[in-house]
Amino acid sequence: MLFEEHPAPEQCPLIELRIRLEKPKRELRQQIEEVISKLPVRLLKISTAYAGTDKTLAVIKIDVRLEDLQPLAVFERCYQNKCAQLHRKA
Repeated sequence: MLFEEHPAPEQCPLIELRIRLEKPKRELRQQIEEVISKLPVRLLKISTAYAGTDKTLAVIKIDVRLEDLQPLAVFERCYQNKCAQLHRKA
């Protein structure tokens, strides 16, 4: 174990992981949680981007922080994405 004593959970810093993958990895979250469980941190979010797109990782927008999200904005973005998918299929 890396650390002998863990601080109280509410005192552990929250972390957000940003990962670039070639393709989806089945047990990635489990592997991350195993490692995180040995560290005095709490996992807030895992953001993934895939290398198979034409965009570089710097261009792909995965920099939205959870605390910056507003519920209405999330709904609007989801709705716009769904509408765009429906128009592409038509």
